[in-house]
Amino acid sequence: DHDLLDAEMNLVKGDIVRLGYRRITIKSDNEVGLLAFLRGLRRHLGVEMVDASPETSCEHDPSSNGSAECGVGLAKGLIWTVRSALVDRLGVDIPDDHPLITWIVQYAGAVQRRFSLGEDGRTPVERISGSKCHQHMAHFGERVWWMPLDVRFEKDLPNPGDRFREGYWVGPVDGQHQSYILTPQGAVRCRTYRRRSEAERFHRDILECKASFLL
Repeated sequence: DHDLLDAEMNLVKGDIVRLGYRRITIKSDNEVGLLAFLRGLRRHLGVEMVDASPETSCEHDPSSNGSAECGVGLAKGLIWTVRSALVDRLGVDIPDDHPLITWIVQYAGAVQRRFSLGEDGRTPVERISGSKCHQHMAHFGERVWWMPLDVRFEKDLPNPGDRFREGYWVGPVDGQHQSYILTPQGAVRCRTYRRRSEAERFHRDILECKASFLL
């Protein structure tokens, strides 16, 4: 699926560009599919934007790629924690192939960048931007009231109670003070949202929301 591959390329490209480095080394194992993906990513980046040099680990020696393996382990643990918390709150399991899993992975990465402290006492976001992240965060999968981005610019604003719509908060937008919201019609971005009372924050209807973005 070329559309899916392009989407994945753009996600990785966005993460790399936000790091702000002009030269990077992309380290991986020797899996054929992954090596092909990295070759495509290098072409996708363009050397005028970022000079990305590939580096592979030694065959049959996982320890030679230890830092990457450690990062993968941390990511898996955080993803499992977020998924387990949501399952507990919904009272129903989430299938492995459910589109919501993709959003959990993205959310876990955002949490890691914003809140994990390194040996220097700073988070990855601090190292990149020079300042701490102060963006408000809800729980993953929390049911909220959200305001469409274009409502504030309409000439005749609706009543205050009609400006907000129902949806499910699934993480912050990197590089912007916005959030991703899942709705029955698809995923959207918003800047303003309001949390509900604790008794109303989680509902199984989130599993029926469409994960693709609305055009």
